[in-house]
Amino acid sequence: MNANQVDIFDYLLMGQEKKAKDMMRKLIKENMGFEEMSKLTGIPSKSIHRMLSYHGNPTTHNLFLIARNL
Repeated sequence: MNANQVDIFDYLLMGQEKKAKDMMRKLIKENMGFEEMSKLTGIPSKSIHRMLSYHGNPTTHNLFLIARNL
């Protein structure tokens, strides 16, 4: 587990979901892109965009699936 994953999980545990989603979105953009994340998770890239948007409402399963693949 890298430092960014720890930060994301810390934000989630503290109830700061929006901060965690923002961090996830930025890491995906910087490191691999949404298409690659889609391949790793099996979640369509547009769905990942929507769930990590400011008003997105991802399931806990999807949040952890994305975080594990960062």
